[in-house]
Amino acid sequence: MEAKIFYGRSAHLSSTLADKHMFSIVLKSNEFIKNFTLSNSGGGILIEGFLGELRGISVSEGVMLQLDGANGTLRLDLDQKRLKALLTRRAVFHNRKEKGRNKT
Repeated sequence: MEAKIFYGRSAHLSSTLADKHMFSIVLKSNEFIKNFTLSNSGGGILIEGFLGELRGISVSEGVMLQLDGANGTLRLDLDQKRLKALLTRRAVFHNRKEKGRNKT
């Protein structure tokens, strides 16, 4: 049995979707879902699972980050430019944090 969760670009979303970052998760079996919680009281949605051993990472057509695992695939609408900017910002933040710790 294949468990599939997909967040699509539905009509009720705003017309500017550049920062919405669509995602999808495809798992080979529901046994790889650890937790799936939908809250009616505004608590949001929680999806946890196991991709298994990571087998690859790629960017399809320059806009879709894809992580392939033994148990499934996670896709995120994130272009290479934005991914690089996020990783660079993370590295700068981490380096500043480390420099602050070393000042004793």
